[in-house]
Amino acid sequence: KLLTNSTTSPYASAIDTTSLTAGSHAIEARAYDPAGNIGTTQVTVTVAAVTANTTPPPTSTNGLNKGFFPYSSAFTAPVTNPIVRSDSVAFMQQFVAGNFWNPNMTMRAYGVSLVYGTGAFTAYPAPPPGESNQYIGSAGKMLVPKVPAGTQPAGGTDGHLAVIVGTTVYEIYKATISADGTITNAKAVARANLNGNGQTNTTDAPSNAAGLSLLAGIITPQELASKHIDHALAFSVPGIKSGLAIFPAWSNVYVSGPNTVLAEGSKIQLNPNADISGLAEPYKTIAQALKTYGAYLRDNGGTFSIYGLTSNEWPASYGSGASLGIGSIPWSQVRVIQGPTQ
Repeated sequence: KLLTNSTTSPYASAIDTTSLTAGSHAIEARAYDPAGNIGTTQVTVTVAAVTANTTPPPTSTNGLNKGFFPYSSAFTAPVTNPIVRSDSVAFMQQFVAGNFWNPNMTMRAYGVSLVYGTGAFTAYPAPPPGESNQYIGSAGKMLVPKVPAGTQPAGGTDGHLAVIVGTTVYEIYKATISADGTITNAKAVARANLNGNGQTNTTDAPSNAAGLSLLAGIITPQELASKHIDHALAFSVPGIKSGLAIFPAWSNVYVSGPNTVLAEGSKIQLNPNADISGLAEPYKTIAQALKTYGAYLRDNGGTFSIYGLTSNEWPASYGSGASLGIGSIPWSQVRVIQGPTQ
């Protein structure tokens, strides 16, 4: 049977091996020219039986609630003797004037959906419906993993999806997924090494404006259930300052908005002297992480959002909305600090 075809240079196609039974198969390629000549070549391939891994992704790769990048000192090293940036006061004036921009933690939209790949790969997806262009990095287009049937990206305009395959996470921006788990459309596809520093590959188009992994700093339901987070967080603000990104970010995209101080990768910290003893959970756990590890600016957003995993495992006590309001944290005691050096 015909598995695939290509009518444009460089005349290459990817084969979805999930359409083949396990065992040996003879694959024949045929080339036709305008005169009707036909050229053929044949190879034999062996398809292994693949069992989809649909186990929920781990909270941490080392069991210590250090997040998805446990070897990234930028995310797992506690803040010690920080230098408060000279523009911290200017940012806090904007933050307070905007009533802290409705502080919340994403739960069911505007975060990122996370699954394991099935073991099969398909061709690079087409642009999103209604869009003609994509962001492509210098590494070019790559094969992308299939995901379990029924997978959906996070709700909201970004449509973010993260797919773990071994120690690599494939990150999809504006994902569309078919019923059989094929990622058919995307604005960009980025890759990150889970043993790395929390960045996506600089040779791929970033999955977000900062070039940080979508999983770097993300809060999971399991972490809040354990009342323990041992890594820095990630957040959005309305508006991004123009200029260079700040490590660990490697990309910065200017957006006009109330924030005119922070560029991507800027780091904030809740003052260690802030009294959070009276906070209820999960606010106390989030606040403690902000005191101990701080948080990095990852993207522009309509509100001040701490990024949480898009999941159906959030407790009913958090409500059924897209996000959890976290206004009880003493945001007036935040400061902007110098982050780590590369």
